[in-house]
Amino acid sequence: MINISIHSRWLHVLAALVLVAVVLMSGRWRVPSDLPLDTAVAAPGPFYGPDPAVVAQVQQITRLQRQQVATAVGAADLGMEVADAIWHASAEYQIPLEIILEVIRVESDWNPNLVHRNSDHSYDWGLMQLNDATWPWLARRTNLAEADPMNPIHNVQMGTWLLGYLHRKYGDWHHVLTAYNRGEGGLQRHVLANRSGETAYSRMVLQDLQAIQ
Repeated sequence: MINISIHSRWLHVLAALVLVAVVLMSGRWRVPSDLPLDTAVAAPGPFYGPDPAVVAQVQQITRLQRQQVATAVGAADLGMEVADAIWHASAEYQIPLEIILEVIRVESDWNPNLVHRNSDHSYDWGLMQLNDATWPWLARRTNLAEADPMNPIHNVQMGTWLLGYLHRKYGDWHHVLTAYNRGEGGLQRHVLANRSGETAYSRMVLQDLQAIQ
C-alpha cells in the first residue's frame, strides 16, 4: 500500500509538471512582446488588441520599412520594443510608417525625454510632443487612462492614434499635420486666413514624402 501511494503521488506531480509546460509553451503566461517588461503588468490590458487584420498588416511590412524603423530607433538608442510599437500603430491606425517617423524627427528629433513649454504655458511631451491639454482626451479615447506620456511606447500609440483621427476627419495631409501641430482651432484659423492648410510645419514633415502628398 505504501509503495502504491508513493507511486501515485509521483504520477500526480509528473502530470502537474506536464500541464505547466504545456501552458508555458502555448504562450498563455508570456509577457506581450510589444510592451516593455517594467510596464507589462501595469498596462491596462494588451497594448495592441489581438486583431488578426492588424497582425496580418504588420506581417506585410516590407523588410526595407522594418530596417528603416529599426535604424531610426537604434540611432536614438531606444529599445526594439519602440520599433515594434511603431509598426503596430502604423498598421492599426492606417498611418504610413514614413509619416510617423518624420513627425517624430521633426517634433523631438527622437528624444523621448523632451519636454517643451509653449507660450500658453502648456507642455508638449515625449517623442511625438503630445500636449498636456490634449493628453487626458487622448487617454479616454484610446482607453489607456493609466498611460504615461513620457513612456515612448505609450507616446507613439497616442500620437499615431491622433494622426489617424485627424486623417479620417480631414483627409489632406497638410490639413492633418497642421491640426496636429496647432490644434484643430489653429488649422481652422489658418485656412480662413490663407485658404490653405499648408504650413511650414506640414511642408517640413512632407518634404521628402512626395508619394504620400
